[in-house]
Amino acid sequence: MKIELSKKPKNVTIIEGFPGVGLVGTITTEFLIDHLKAEKIGRIFFHDMTPLVAVHAGKVVEPIGIFYDKKNKIVILHALTDVKGKEWLISEALDGLCKQLNAKEIIGIEGVGSIGEAGNSAFYYSANKKWGNVGIEELKEGVV
Repeated sequence: MKIELSKKPKNVTIIEGFPGVGLVGTITTEFLIDHLKAEKIGRIFFHDMTPLVAVHAGKVVEPIGIFYDKKNKIVILHALTDVKGKEWLISEALDGLCKQLNAKEIIGIEGVGSIGEAGNSAFYYSANKKWGNVGIEELKEGVV
């Protein structure tokens, strides 16, 4: 497993999105990259990664790219590749990225099968209860 970075911004919030239920993490991070006009600053690579790239807006999108939005001090970890069976390697890489960038917070974006009222579209789960102050419901039951 190797993390390659061309820049190392400090005191950032990391938002990560991996393929999962409904590809919510991948789609959300792609949206953030596009709308924040985040620049690519690196990638995560491991040798037995599924050999895959995508093309979006005429540019190659790597399996696991790292992007930076300077204005908001956000680093976005955007993944296309399935990491099934590599979850612990990925968590170690994410931990290493957090240490290199002195990250303040990690936000994981994921589609979740939940038990609750139909129509709720966003939930949070965190030791930090600040998310409840912005009108997002806490996830009480579900699988991530």
